[in-house]
Amino acid sequence: MTENHEASFLFWNIKRSNTTKDQIEIEPVLAQLAKENGVDVLMLAEAGNLDESKLLEYIGNIYHAFQFVSTQSDKVKVLVRVDFNKTAKLIDEGSESRFACLSWFMAGKANLLVVAHLPSKLNNSPSEMKYRLSGWLDLIQRSEARVSQREKMVSQRRVIVGDLNMNPFESLMTDPPCFNAVSCAKIASRMTRKYHGKIYAYLYNPMWKFLGDSYQRQGTYFHNSPGADEVHWNILDQVLISPTLLVDFKLKGLDILAGTQNESFLNNHDRPNESYSDHLPIAFKLTTEEGAEHDSTAIPKSLA
Repeated sequence: MTENHEASFLFWNIKRSNTTKDQIEIEPVLAQLAKENGVDVLMLAEAGNLDESKLLEYIGNIYHAFQFVSTQSDKVKVLVRVDFNKTAKLIDEGSESRFACLSWFMAGKANLLVVAHLPSKLNNSPSEMKYRLSGWLDLIQRSEARVSQREKMVSQRRVIVGDLNMNPFESLMTDPPCFNAVSCAKIASRMTRKYHGKIYAYLYNPMWKFLGDSYQRQGTYFHNSPGADEVHWNILDQVLISPTLLVDFKLKGLDILAGTQNESFLNNHDRPNESYSDHLPIAFKLTTEEGAEHDSTAIPKSLA
């Protein structure tokens, strides 16, 4: 059995919790996205009205056979390419409504994939969000401990991806007791920071690079209001990576996708076309290949 040395991920909040007459058929679009981006793991939020059988048929006809990964989450769905999963072996390690925690293998190493859809700030106060996040982080830690004990995984090796309903610069993303996610790979390579006598592990957040005009797309979600703190383009859909994992794997091809070769997910104002979704998908790869794009070249090999 050939070992995987690259894994391709795609996440999209497809806004299919309820069906409206203006929505297009999303299943063939998802299949085309998977094919064009060489996806191994397809992760979806707000997919309650997704026709799962139809999606498996479409994606199998034009790309590869996929299967759904069984989890206890009702907010996210995870599909994996069947051939990829022969060695990746995605297994639910502890999930709840808004989180799916899955162990997976690449290049002989065990890792934890966390797929999330956090609640909107519009319906939860900052203190409520912080309290709920504490419980979710405890769940992640318990899942990681289970994998560590079974597979002899000696350090945190997390990939957290999903609709986090926060921007990279918000306090729950950067505060040490919360995600403790930083934009700088060199800082993340320190692995931990001490805050009021406690040690907290860093996460690396490469989504910061999309802030501003350096990239064609400045966010995954557009919101327009007269509020004083309105930033308009938001990066709510993110990927966070443990720096220890990046000792072995390189980040490659991180992007916010605006469509397929034949369809645009943007309207005439260059904002998300809600007949597809009010969010744009994100895609990225992890690879053992040398010479790959790597936003965290500062991660020293001595940490391996």
